[in-house]
This record gives sequence, C-alpha cells and structure tokens, in this order.
Amino acid sequence: MPLNPIVNRTTLLNHYLSERKNSSYLEIGVRNGENYFAVNAKRKFGVDPNYFFAKRALLKSWLKKSNRTQRMFRCTSDHFFLHHAAQVCEKGEFDLIFIDGMHTYEQSLQDAVNSLSFLKRDGRIVFHDCNPWSEESAQPHIPSGKVSWNGDVWKTIFHLRQHQEIFECFTYEADEGLGILKWRNNASDLIPPELSPQPSIKNLTYADLQKKRNEYLGLRVLEM
Repeated sequence: MPLNPIVNRTTLLNHYLSERKNSSYLEIGVRNGENYFAVNAKRKFGVDPNYFFAKRALLKSWLKKSNRTQRMFRCTSDHFFLHHAAQVCEKGEFDLIFIDGMHTYEQSLQDAVNSLSFLKRDGRIVFHDCNPWSEESAQPHIPSGKVSWNGDVWKTIFHLRQHQEIFECFTYEADEGLGILKWRNNASDLIPPELSPQPSIKNLTYADLQKKRNEYLGLRVLEM
C-alpha cells in the first residue's frame, strides 16, 4: 500500500498554514477533535452535527492559544453554509478548508462547491479519504464490519480533475489519500455549473478506479 507513514493530514495542514500570517481555517467533520485541536491557525471554525470532545482532550486543547477562540457549529455542513457561514466569515475568508465529513461523492462534492465561495483565491481545500485500497472501504455506504471507511470521495477528485482549466486538483499518497484543490492563477473564480453530481461519475466502480488510479486521482508522492 503506497502510503507515506510519516506525513498525515495534521502535518500537511499545519505545513500549509505555517506559510500564512493571521491564518483562517475551517474543518468539516471534526468528530472528536483530534485533528482539529492540533491544527495551528489564528481563526478556527469547526462543523460537525455529532462532535464529542472528551473532557481531558478539551482541557488539553486549551493549552494551545488558537483553541481558546475557536468556534464549533453542531450542524451539518449544508446547514452551516446556508445559515451560519455568511454571518461568521466573509467570502474568500479561509486560507485552508479541510473536508472530512460524510464520505460520499455527492456530499463531498457539495462541501467542495460550498467551500469554494469562502476560500481565498490562493487558498487550498484538502480532502481526506481520497485513495481507498479495498472495495469494502470504498463503498458509498458505511460498511457493517470494522473497516476504515473511505467511501467514494475519490469520485469527487476525479470530477474536479475534469476542470483542469479552472482548478489544480491531485491526490497525495498519504493518510488514506489527501486530495488537494486550488484555483489556477488565471482562472475565473466563477464556479462552473457542471459541479453537481453526474450519473456517469456516480456509476463508476472500484474496479474502474483500480484500472486507472493514477489518472483518476492524479497521484503524487508527498515529501516534507
């Protein structure tokens, strides 16, 4: 399994944020806060309808200055963008947005589309779970057994890569696949209308991914 055992999502996110002053960060899919609390950003926002922080982890997180002013929203990402985002942040506010919510093609694509409006022109969106290594982990529904569920987020990466004139999109071979999305320098910031789920992409199978993994995901080795 070609994964980088040293670099994980938290390391990469902090690397990107270290290049920014007064950085602003949004995380979709916070869960227990393990990654969220470890991210270093001056302004931090988290979204998750079912987040739960252990008391010890929460107390420990307060030792990091950026966690004392963070804001959490207990709601779905769709609800956040519809009802809260415009009130708490400006368009083009975020340097970095991490998408690790519902691991489906439809929802991860919707999260990406919603996020683009609030991303700085030179900002980045990072997706988790983009490079599944078994058919069971890649199914669009949560498996019944004890399997690390990646879902079919990989289809969102494939979809976004169809718009190379607008976006640069690729996947690092680390931490179950870290997808990267950013605007191209000379591209219009208008979100193309084709960024809605397409039946031809939804119907792709894990066997299709296996045949053209490098082409579909734009795999790169992450060296830091």
